[in-house]
Amino acid sequence: MQVLINASWILLDDLLYTLYTYWATLVSYLMGVALAQSNFYDGDADLDECYRELIEKQIAAVEQQNAARDIVLRNLPKVKSGKLEARRTRLFNLFINVFDLHEFFVGAHTDYPLVRKTFAGSDVLIFYCDLMRKVSADLEEIGLAVLQNDHAPKQISMKAEVH
Repeated sequence: MQVLINASWILLDDLLYTLYTYWATLVSYLMGVALAQSNFYDGDADLDECYRELIEKQIAAVEQQNAARDIVLRNLPKVKSGKLEARRTRLFNLFINVFDLHEFFVGAHTDYPLVRKTFAGSDVLIFYCDLMRKVSADLEEIGLAVLQNDHAPKQISMKAEVH
């Protein structure tokens, strides 16, 4: 009987590790989406190449998100001793937040040729490009922290780009 209990704990631990890995990878894919979007604000980058890269990154993120969603739905937080299991609840909340972030990136439709034409030669394009690259770097740090079951380090300052 003890062997079955130990095997169950090992299986649960492996499943949670797999889930963490999926989320860290999904956050990494979202980092790639943000980085691909930053290229649109680079006036020297070819727009067709930017679109090709962005679509590639979005497809990969959706595939990873679907895999993570399947695991999450099979392992929803459960009540144990009158309380929700903290680890499962944290993973579930992380999935919801990453899903929302993905929807934010995918749902934003920008007329990049118009943006480039309107702001050509100004610092606006440089600031937006830098902002998206900083967002990408933050997402990479968050993904690594999730994978290591640790807190993400302090966020990168985006004050110059936002003001």
